[in-house]
Amino acid sequence: KAYRLQLWCEAPNCQHPVSEAGKGVYEFEAPREWIEQIAPYANLIARVLKTLTPIAAPAANAFFGEELMKQSKIQYQLEAMKELTNSILSNEQLLVNEPARLGDGLLTQPERSGILALHSFLREKDPHHEFLGLKRHPTYTGDYLWLCDTHYQQSQSKIPSF
Repeated sequence: KAYRLQLWCEAPNCQHPVSEAGKGVYEFEAPREWIEQIAPYANLIARVLKTLTPIAAPAANAFFGEELMKQSKIQYQLEAMKELTNSILSNEQLLVNEPARLGDGLLTQPERSGILALHSFLREKDPHHEFLGLKRHPTYTGDYLWLCDTHYQQSQSKIPSF
């Protein structure tokens, strides 16, 4: 079965799909076993995006133009993702509801396994990040954000020239 992976910029309060032409989208075929492996992480991401999209959409639209979020068809994509994960995951896996652990940045073992499988897929599919459309930016906590070029440039320290 064919799938489409859309990457998102993680800019705080302005999360949005990568909008640079030809970047941030991977179309591929995958075996059911691989989909089952990433499903717990995909389910987590769908829940997070469903919460964040109404908050981040106005900022993303102000920054990139009104059509960005409409063109991404985010609500349709979230529903499709939800249907896919619901068809794969058991009821216990779907009912993981631990807001406290998410605030601490903790993933369950199946979610961690899913994100590692996704990273492995991206390294294999695009080893030099030519089509990623995102740049890794360190945060003051030692974590990383994946930012589009616009947000990456905006986050860089401005060194004054004399």
